[in-house]
Amino acid sequence: MSVKFPTPIGGTPSSIDFAPSIAFAVAYGLVALCAYSRLLRNGKRTLLLIGMTIFSTESVVMNSLRAAEALKIRNGGSPSIGRLTYFQVSYMLSYVGIASDLTKLVRCLLVIPTYGSDMYFQSPPAPSLRNAKPKADDESDTVTDTSTDTPSWPKPPPGTKDDPEARKLARSRTGLHSLAFLFVATIPGIIASSKWRAALTNENEGPIVMRLGYVSAGAVILLTLPMVYAALWAYRKLPRVSKTGVAIILFSCFQILIVAVYRLVVLRNTEDSLTSTGPGSFNSHADKALFYIFHLLPEWLVCATLFATDTRSIFATGAFGDWRTTDETEKERLKREKKAAERAAKAKAEGQDV
Repeated sequence: MSVKFPTPIGGTPSSIDFAPSIAFAVAYGLVALCAYSRLLRNGKRTLLLIGMTIFSTESVVMNSLRAAEALKIRNGGSPSIGRLTYFQVSYMLSYVGIASDLTKLVRCLLVIPTYGSDMYFQSPPAPSLRNAKPKADDESDTVTDTSTDTPSWPKPPPGTKDDPEARKLARSRTGLHSLAFLFVATIPGIIASSKWRAALTNENEGPIVMRLGYVSAGAVILLTLPMVYAALWAYRKLPRVSKTGVAIILFSCFQILIVAVYRLVVLRNTEDSLTSTGPGSFNSHADKALFYIFHLLPEWLVCATLFATDTRSIFATGAFGDWRTTDETEKERLKREKKAAERAAKAKAEGQDV
């Protein structure tokens, strides 16, 4: 008697998959080029997108392997269980990883507008402010990244009230959100995907794969919806919030929700043969089209949007995002300024221009 196992997401690669896999490999290649070009530019790079940069590169490899697998099967070869398992892990990590990275951008979106004029020097884009040349009286009050001529983020007008409590709350909530993505969405998803291979021969593993898959996809939905709410709340309550940033977060969250809902719908399907073309096999033309439209395309749209726009400037991430857990104390500020003065004095003594 054949073992029923969960149908692999995306089905088994066949001749149908060759063209779209090549298309997505090329599309992600273009995104990866844009991503690496930003990493090489001081005023444009931000480590908050390093995960998506790696994912874009890996997607070129993954889609190329899927195209190669499709070509092999079209020529009479057998499906590679190792590659199919890799595809399942990759498809799971992709949308969960993107959703988790969005949390870091939401954090910047919420935290930056809470800085008043007196505390703004601690914000992510502020290092360029400390190094900037004094502005003329008729110049706009805008922080300019010294590595480029592109305005980075509007500095609060003098007298703007600081809101440390709102900043503390935003940091704690988004920090917990990131941990929730790791423990409730990522880890169950990895276990489910890695167990898929065992489910091919052990019928007891199939239900575990399905349950963990549902937990992971459901968690992504439950954790993405608060980010939508946070963006809408910021739009209404924070006058200095980036409206473009809000739009990007809403668009990106919507794409992630499409992927998560698609996975919840298809996870229930099982089959007893990787080459089956029956209902629930995901090997028909219609099933393949749905997979590329509702799984791979939304992920690519998010990556393309974030790398095609100036994410660092829009979200005021600086190079490292909002990495602080607490605000700098007066003692820490004096210590930092003392070290900066010592470095300047040493450089002057060595005849350097400071």
